[in-house]
Amino acid sequence: MLVHVRTPHTDFTIDGVFPSELLVRVNEMFSLDCLDSNEGLKDSIYLKAQDMDWYKKAESLESLGGNLRFYRVRKGLTQAQLSKETGISKPLISMMEKDKVSISKQNALVLSRFFNVPLGQFIR
Repeated sequence: MLVHVRTPHTDFTIDGVFPSELLVRVNEMFSLDCLDSNEGLKDSIYLKAQDMDWYKKAESLESLGGNLRFYRVRKGLTQAQLSKETGISKPLISMMEKDKVSISKQNALVLSRFFNVPLGQFIR
């Protein structure tokens, strides 16, 4: 993915595959109106999105444990409530969300069924 940044570094365009969830997050973070533009490239620089701080931060949130936390919070559950609903202990849920322990195949199956999402959200 290539990001086109124009000075004063508050306006940029995206080229390549860009998930809509990330676009929403970029809009929220930078209050941008992410529209295509045919303006010239004067005073422009090109950066790899992977090298930008906002991308690194967003990428760091994308872990298997981060996915678990995302789906739990999205459903409005505490770790204790998720534990009660799934039979997975609260301390284990906490450790899985922090990526301190891997999510087992069995727990990944339970979680994917509970949240109605693909198994790959919790296991690779």
